[in-house]
Amino acid sequence: MSVTEIKDLRPGMRHVQVEGQIMKKEMVVRSAKPLAKALIKDGTGEITLNLWRDQVEQAKVGDLVRIRDGFVRAWAGKPELNTWVKIEVVKRQES
Repeated sequence: MSVTEIKDLRPGMRHVQVEGQIMKKEMVVRSAKPLAKALIKDGTGEITLNLWRDQVEQAKVGDLVRIRDGFVRAWAGKPELNTWVKIEVVKRQES
């Protein structure tokens, strides 16, 4: 599967693979399930990445990650990237 650039992501897209760096991550406290909203960026743009349940701890700020089998939905008029599979850390940010 080829990597899709963030600038090309559109709501309704499915089965996309995206690589980018986690720029920031914030927990969503109003959610009944563990949820964090992360900002992921590549050389073409940035998008919100929703991290659910175990994914919240899989990627840290600064990590280069690969999202496999992602899908894009619109929330509040903006596209957001989601996946139900494990987030793959390509390169861990050194502390």
